[in-house]
Amino acid sequence: MASIIIYGIANCDTVLKTMKWFRKEQVPFLFYDFRKDGISESLLKEWVSKAGWQQVLNIRSRNLREMTKGQLPANEKEAIKCMLKDPSVIKRPVLVTDSILHFGYNEKIFQTIKK
Repeated sequence: MASIIIYGIANCDTVLKTMKWFRKEQVPFLFYDFRKDGISESLLKEWVSKAGWQQVLNIRSRNLREMTKGQLPANEKEAIKCMLKDPSVIKRPVLVTDSILHFGYNEKIFQTIKK
């Protein structure tokens, strides 16, 4: 089984649900809290290059919904800047293994990681 890293925010309901699923299935993982541990620009750029900034940026984030249309990130550079400034706008959880980079809660993906 590949090592699993879950990135997110400790009090996010979706992140908590994800960690609960992995614990219930007895699948070990490491957890990195964006608020406590931060996120490096190089790691964020790696995710964006693999998945695209539109996949990494959580457009349903309360912080983004409160922005006016002119304030919303319109391109990759603006999105990265926004996510570095406020990691809570990164889609959560972020699951990382040697071969998988996945954003959001998806038990089908979790099952493939578990094997």
